[in-house]
Amino acid sequence: MYANPYKLTSMLLPELKPGAALFVFQVAAISAAILLAFALPSVSGEMLMLTATVTFLFGGLPHGAFDIHLAGLQADLSRSQLVKFTAVYVGVFCTMMFGWTFIPSVLLVVFLATAIWHFSEDWTVLSEPVLRIALGAAPLCAIALGHPETVGEIFAIMSSQETGRVISSGFVLFSPVVLLISVAALCAHASEDAIVPATIFGLMLVCLIALPPVLGFALYFCAFHTPQHLIEIRDRFSGWSLTHVAFIGIAITFLAILFGLLFFNPSFNDGLTSSATAFQFLASLAVPHQIARSLVGSGNRLMWLEDQVTHSPKCTPD
Repeated sequence: MYANPYKLTSMLLPELKPGAALFVFQVAAISAAILLAFALPSVSGEMLMLTATVTFLFGGLPHGAFDIHLAGLQADLSRSQLVKFTAVYVGVFCTMMFGWTFIPSVLLVVFLATAIWHFSEDWTVLSEPVLRIALGAAPLCAIALGHPETVGEIFAIMSSQETGRVISSGFVLFSPVVLLISVAALCAHASEDAIVPATIFGLMLVCLIALPPVLGFALYFCAFHTPQHLIEIRDRFSGWSLTHVAFIGIAITFLAILFGLLFFNPSFNDGLTSSATAFQFLASLAVPHQIARSLVGSGNRLMWLEDQVTHSPKCTPD
């Protein structure tokens, strides 16, 4: 059994079971995104896109801030091995950053393939690889299905007009099959006493189709995907204080974003271009992040979460 990774949310919501605190957060995030998109007409499209971009950067990147720590701990690396791994990690990151200038179309394909594989690891509770891959691709397919033109424009800015058009059209073409398989997988998952995460993910897919694309991605990335990694981080570093964990996560996130701002020097006058640049930066981190994940391995996070929601005793503050 995992150690309790919900110390913070349990302290803030002591009357809730550990997993229930995350459920409340996810429902609140979905409600806030819907309110922001549809109930606040005074928020312009540009401002909404910039707000969503900042949100997925600051809200999503902290879960990758512990890649080096996790890899060193899980793989039991020596000091010299950890230095070498860190050099490889930073080297891959810098190669990706510079590569957007020379081979953007190739890197876009690498990024999307990495993202699908990475998101599929949220579903290790399912034994069938096809189902996991479908669920990993479902968020991207849902966004493309709901907003093909905007997604195509973002991909075009990241690579080229032709590449953006082809890849966006490909996602739209395969989205019915992918989403159908995903619904079947969610139903199977829910039938195995894991209805809470399956229901939340289903709501996320609806939001990805209906909400503005960058806002929908920020919602999924920050409220569904990232918390599952934070669960693992809090579990593996259960001996660390929350202050220590928060300081490292926030500090590394700010330093990474500062480096990205200096490197890309984005213009904040155009929300679409700013979002595309942010996705290039995210892609540059995603590949080394996945390499680190291959050392760490992915636990059965959703199964653990559902067990906490349905079976845990009431949590008390530490």
